[in-house]
Amino acid sequence: MYKMKRRRDKAEIIEEILQETINWKSKTYIISRANMNPFNNKYLNALVKTGYLKEKKNLYGYPKYQYKITKEGLELLKLLKEVSMKLEKVKIFL
Repeated sequence: MYKMKRRRDKAEIIEEILQETINWKSKTYIISRANMNPFNNKYLNALVKTGYLKEKKNLYGYPKYQYKITKEGLELLKLLKEVSMKLEKVKIFL
């Protein structure tokens, strides 16, 4: 029997993006690893605008842009991981 996967909430998606950008990564790599829709850039754009990710333009071709987590992004990632761990403890009893 096929078991349906649960939809991820926004915090889980943001946590995955931040985790993947510890080093400079291309948009394609991030979208693939975070299992996101390639036509939906709202998460990357929001994280860049809020200062949690840095964006760097590659002057020599592919990939056109690369992304890396900032100090503030590392702090957010730490908080998101803490919340995820605490929620997992609660889910055991649900």
